[in-house]
Amino acid sequence: MASWRSLGLVEELCSAARKVGAEIPTQIQTIAIPKLLEGHHAAIAAATGTGKTLAYLLPMMQRIKQDEEARPEAKHQLQPRALVLAPTRDLVEQIHADAKALSHATKLRVRTMTEADRSSWARRRLEEEGSDLLMGTPESLLRAVSARKMSLRKVVSVTVDEADDVLLRGFYEPLVEVLRLCAPRSTFASLAEAKDDENKGAQEALVQGFTHMGQGFAEPVQRVREMRVTPNCRATLDASWGWNLS
Repeated sequence: MASWRSLGLVEELCSAARKVGAEIPTQIQTIAIPKLLEGHHAAIAAATGTGKTLAYLLPMMQRIKQDEEARPEAKHQLQPRALVLAPTRDLVEQIHADAKALSHATKLRVRTMTEADRSSWARRRLEEEGSDLLMGTPESLLRAVSARKMSLRKVVSVTVDEADDVLLRGFYEPLVEVLRLCAPRSTFASLAEAKDDENKGAQEALVQGFTHMGQGFAEPVQRVREMRVTPNCRATLDASWGWNLS
């Protein structure tokens, strides 16, 4: 049976996982975490309740801490070093609660764009104190960048949670633009529950070129490859991220 430490996590994150009630990693966490720590692009699919959120938050936080070790000045920069994008504000807040619980051990600044959009105090705090891990919808992140409130060039890790819903809700163009503005070497983990055939198809643009992992993921990958990416989106991803989606 795997332990958190055996997956490559540092002790402070192992302890953080146990403190939030996750004594041992689930199957999807055991598969995903080592890959994400190695910096692989990844599409992760597993049923609800199997621990997908921790599967990407833990390695994401470790990569932020590694960035601090390589660049001590990074700890004091205002610009985010990791992004979590989600289709709805409610989901952003749920992910934020999980990340906040883990952040006490790592002393990372965890913020949300949804909070900044609602409160002028939270917006000033984000602008003046910065963030290490920032969460929001693709549109909210893009609005902040367009208003010159932040840069995404220091980002080392990006995750899209429920990527199938992100695409089905019409966030594809904002999502592509956010990715284009991030550092090309950012880790990108596409999290999708693959709830039905339509959602499986919506993942296609984010799945090709990734490391595929998950429980029973082979069939969804096969199905989504029947879809086609629009030419402008394909060109943007090819040019910005070096993908080959033709």
